[in-house]
This record gives sequence, structure tokens and C-alpha cells, in this order.
Amino acid sequence: MTYLLVALVVLLGWAWVLRLALARRRIQRSAAEIRPDSTLSRRGRVLLAVGVVALPLVAVTTAAPVVLCFGGGIDLGVTVRGWFTKPECVGLTDGDHSFSGALTDVSDQTRLRYDEVMTQIGDQNDNVTGPRVRIGFMASLTSPLAGPRIVHELAGLAQAQRALNAQDDNPQVELVLANTGAGAAHWEPVVEDLIALSQDDPPLVAVVGLGLSQEETRLAARRLGEAGIPMVSDVVTAAKLDPTGEIPNFHRVPWANRVQFEASIGLLRAKGIDTAGAFVVRNDDPGDTYSRTSAESVRELLGSGEDWTFGAADTDPEQLNRVLGSQFRRITDALCPVLRTNPAKPALVFYAGRARHLSSLMEKLAGRECGQGRVLVVSASDAAIFRMGRTDPVAATAWGYDKVLASIAGGKVSLYFTSLAEPDSLADREKFAELRAAFAGRESELDTGWAVMSWDALHVATAWARDARDETSDDPGVYLRQMRVSAEKRFTRATPYQGASGDFSFDPTTGDRVDTPTRLPTPLSLHGDGTLCRPDPTTPTLDC
Repeated sequence: MTYLLVALVVLLGWAWVLRLALARRRIQRSAAEIRPDSTLSRRGRVLLAVGVVALPLVAVTTAAPVVLCFGGGIDLGVTVRGWFTKPECVGLTDGDHSFSGALTDVSDQTRLRYDEVMTQIGDQNDNVTGPRVRIGFMASLTSPLAGPRIVHELAGLAQAQRALNAQDDNPQVELVLANTGAGAAHWEPVVEDLIALSQDDPPLVAVVGLGLSQEETRLAARRLGEAGIPMVSDVVTAAKLDPTGEIPNFHRVPWANRVQFEASIGLLRAKGIDTAGAFVVRNDDPGDTYSRTSAESVRELLGSGEDWTFGAADTDPEQLNRVLGSQFRRITDALCPVLRTNPAKPALVFYAGRARHLSSLMEKLAGRECGQGRVLVVSASDAAIFRMGRTDPVAATAWGYDKVLASIAGGKVSLYFTSLAEPDSLADREKFAELRAAFAGRESELDTGWAVMSWDALHVATAWARDARDETSDDPGVYLRQMRVSAEKRFTRATPYQGASGDFSFDPTTGDRVDTPTRLPTPLSLHGDGTLCRPDPTTPTLDC
């Protein structure tokens, strides 16, 4: 919006200069000619000419960042940033703009579904009546690490808004979608725009989502927290998002990676598997808090662990598989002596990296020169993307789904991972049944857990907003203060939020999810034919 206002001012200035230029010319009727007025100096005439030519160029250049994004829908809150690095459309929208065109490694069907969900949110925003508040949903809406799951996340959000606004309660929810860019590089101006909305009418009273577990998310969350805006993350699982200290007003619906690996390690030990000497594989990118904190958590839970790193940042995409293959081969070579020493003992590899790179590791482990023994690869919830199977064939190829299945089918490698919200485990929950009914015909979108997480996140934030509403004051600052009080007291161990993913509250210090009664995520095992199973901890067999 600011860009267009500046462009308008510049154009008005140009119109004034043009009028001045025309006024400075007079018609000499006797000679039937036009000549400059001699009262204007040469320097003035030059400046006048420059103004007539330059001001329209300035106006066009100023308006261009907004106008160039009109291809995704006209929304003045969306603009181009990163002109000299990687230009992309980022900013705030109420659903009128869709970022589907910037998604990579997904099918056209996924893009159409993305557009459909954005249209649903836009229509629902238009139909909000009576008392209302704004709740922001901030994320990298074009993240190459999220892929089709961003559509699941948005769909869960849209269905949550629909269900909440259908309730006989106030205020209703108007969603503001905030895109920080493919790598969340443009988080700062987006966050400042969200903070500005907290003083608007209707006020923005919370932000859900936040994005992936990475450095940019940490910075964005800390800025929002320091501005006094309550947050409910739906997919941030880094064990400690900010190692320098707790982030104020931060809460999260998903289990932290530490809890996820605790569940998997508990399962392995219950089956009598010795976890000593396990390999821990992580990404060496210091900004990837998902990978770093996962590795730290595993080593702490095991009391040991051989640390292996790989690097994928700043790698030419065409060379990525070759680069990863070389790095993962060294890990495989180091495993072979372990397997030869005791072939009967499964070798453990805790993979703390992103699922986007997991297929390369699985392929190397399956094709290792030493044929003895079996390797168990244990990962966290990011690997739940393999639950999608081939529903998006383009994404399946990008994530190496068939490579993973082929590696498992060979019998030398197994894969275990946890799910943020396992549908089979939640089937008897009333709130999950409500969510599943909302996804009738599209139940597969619940499999990755992202839709369940965003559904619960928006329900939590809306419950706070309805508790915090003060009809005696229209001061946004008062509303935010009441929101923070509600976030602190509304859900506790004694009175947990009863959601689609379980009954939980938030740790008052860390904001982490606390289940009541205490329960852990469900570890899953992926078979070579693409089916999944829930290993039984009471039986000694590895397979199920």
C-alpha cells in the first residue's frame, strides 16, 4: 500500500510539473508558432524537462513492487522483495492473493488446491460480521522444505476458521496470511506489518503458525514476543528454538523433537535393541535449528552418540544428489566395520536432518558394500511427508519417495519416524472426528499432521481472544494485555485445551506442549510397499 501511495504522490507532482511546463509556453498567434517563455531561465527549463520525463519513471518504479505481484491476485499488502538476490512476492493478504505460483516441486493439482484454500479463507474473511479480531498466520508460504504440506496447513487453518465463526460466540476471526518468503528471508518487514496491525481496528491479537524451525523463525518470534503479541506455533519442533533464552509469549502445539526421539528411543529399548554406539547424522547449517536441536536431543537422551554432519546449503540443485551421495557414503563406510563386528546387532542411525535429503542417505545405506546386518534409521516428524505416498507425484519424486521404498524393500534398511498427529491414534477423539468430517473426501490431507496442528493452533488463539474480550474498552493495547493474561491462565494441567490432537496445556516457562495425561508421539515404521504400521513395544520383533 505504501508503495502505491508514494507512486500516487509522485504522479501528482508530475501532473503539477507538466501543468507548469504547459503554462510556460505561449502561442504567438501572429507567427503561428510555439516558443518557450523567455522569463524562465535555461536552468529552469532543463529542470522542468527532467521533471516531466523523470517523475513518471519514478512513479512506475515505485509502484512496480506491488503491481508485479498482481498475477497472484490484487492485494496491496503483497510486494516484491529481494530485487538483487531472489525476487519474490511477500507480505500480508486476507486471501485475495495466492502464492501458489511460487511453489516449487509440486504438481499443478497441488497448486489448484492451494488456490482453492486461499479463496476459501478470503471468502470467509468477507463474511465475518459483528465483533471481530484479526489473527495472523505467519509462515514461509512457498517453502521448498514444506512442499505440499503447506497446503495441508492452510486447509486446516481454513476449516478451523469456518468452524469457529459458525459458533454462537464472539469475537469472530478474520485471518491475515503473512508470507515471509521461500526461505523466510523477509521476515522482518512482514513482522513489522503484523505488529502495526495490533494497533488497528479490528486489532491483530495473536499470530499462529510462525514457520519452520530455523534462525529466521527465531528472530521473528522474538520480535513478536517482545511486542507483546501471543503466538501459537503449529509446526515448530526445534527442542529449543532460541538457545539464548526463552521467547516471551511463545507457545507451541506440536511435540518438540526431543519428545519425539524420546518416544522412538523408548520403543527401541522396549524391544531390547542396544542404542549404544548409535550414529547421529545432522545438517551442518547453523541456521537449521530443527537439525541442530534434534541431534543435541538424541545425544543427550542416549548419553552418547557418534556425531556425523552433512552440508546441503548453497549447493547447486543439479549437483545436490552427487554432493550428498559423497557425504553419506563416508557415513556408510564408517558403519560397515560396526556391522561386520556384530551382524546380529542392528546398527542405529538417528537422522536429525530434513526429510528432503533422507532418500540420499537411505539409498547409500541400502547399497553399502558390506552386506551383513541391518541398519535402523530413526527420524522425527519431518519424515511424515512420506505418508503422502504418490498423491503428489512431483513432490514424491523431489523427496525421493520411490528411492526410500526401494531401500527398505531390499531388507537391509528400515525407517522409523514419529508423526505430529497420527490419525489412527486419534480416531476416537470427538474433536478429531469433527476435523475429519470437515475434510470429507480429502482425509489424506490429515496424514502429515500439519492440518491437525494448524486447526488446534487457531482454536487455542481464538479461545484466548474470546476470554480476553473487554466490551468496556476499544483500546487495542488493553486487548493485547488481556490476551497475555488469557494465554497464561486459560489452559492449565487441570483445565487443558481439548483439541483434535489431544488434551494439552503449555509449559509456563518454555511454552512447550504438556499433555494431560502424559503421552508420547506414535512411532511409525514405513514398509517397502508404502504401507505403514505402528510397532508394538511389547513384542521383540522389529517388524510389524
